Amino acid sequence: MKSESGPEVESGFLRAFKLFQKIAEIAGVVLWLVVTVLMLILGSETWRSAFEICSIGLLGISLFNAISMVAFSLLKRERFHVGHFLILVALILIAVIALALSLFVMGIRLH
Repeated sequence: MKSESGPEVESGFLRAFKLFQKIAEIAGVVLWLVVTVLMLILGSETWRSAFEICSIGLLGISLFNAISMVAFSLLKRERFHVGHFLILVALILIAVIALALSLFVMGIRLH
């Protein structure tokens, strides 16, 4: 039987965690884009609600990935990638702008 040391096990965990983060990030962006296109084409209230939920999900995934990236780099567990961090910041801004526009349109409809 092969014995594994602590750093090797931790490295395996980090690889699996990073893979899960990438899959969640890609799935979130693709789902957000699909729901956005459907909302723009169909324009029903159901798709607007789905758009808001997907925007909140995209914001949550992006914030979690950015925070974990900074935390792991501070703990010296992985290298900090500036390009990937800037992409995460852009996704956060897109999600926040989408939610703000959605609230603005909802406010206009109420008046």
